[in-house]
Amino acid sequence: MSADLHHLSAAYALDALDDVERQQFESHYPTCEICSADVQDFRTVAAALATSAASAAPASLKSSVMAEIGQTRQLSPIVTQQTPSSRSNLFSGRALMAVAAAMILVAGVLAVTLPGSGEPSFNEVAESADRVVTSLDPVVDGQAGDLQIVWSDELDSVAVIGSSLDDPGSGMAYALWFLIDEGVAPAGLFVPENGSVSTSFAIDDIDTNGWGITIEPAGGSDQPTTPVLFAGTL
Repeated sequence: MSADLHHLSAAYALDALDDVERQQFESHYPTCEICSADVQDFRTVAAALATSAASAAPASLKSSVMAEIGQTRQLSPIVTQQTPSSRSNLFSGRALMAVAAAMILVAGVLAVTLPGSGEPSFNEVAESADRVVTSLDPVVDGQAGDLQIVWSDELDSVAVIGSSLDDPGSGMAYALWFLIDEGVAPAGLFVPENGSVSTSFAIDDIDTNGWGITIEPAGGSDQPTTPVLFAGTL
């Protein structure tokens, strides 16, 4: 996992990542305490700015500032010479992204989706305080893909994060199953987009032992009808 992912929290909170970066970051940050905390902090600040109200400056502000300028000696800026390489590093693509994100936050020009009253979103599950992350292992030899399940007992929800997954086929979908003492129980269906998925499901309050993945008809099945492709226990 690239160390650059640790610098994408602000851009992710502002929805400023492209599809590839967003999918990579969403596969990383639920299991990273630092990035999870950063995302939450940036969203809190963004939400506060989005709901803040602007007020007009007092009429005396300009005259008082100009009066202070007239009485204050202006010093020449101290400029350190930079080599082309250091200048290039300073204004790298990631640095420019961070500056742009900061400018957007300060200006307050931001559209924020505040939590609603519906089912928990992917981000709410991935950032939940009681989240339990399970990496699923391929059961079938040569099975492509990486999958993680984030479970929040408090929210009664799971988030599915995956990449490099095969297309399930026309009219088919990946099925997530609870592993329980009595066998299995359905948890949700998903279809990857370009091999990647980041979605969440509201689930019943079931005491699960782990998770399994099969491919089922898009309408769902009461029990698995195909071999288990991925599995992981808590």
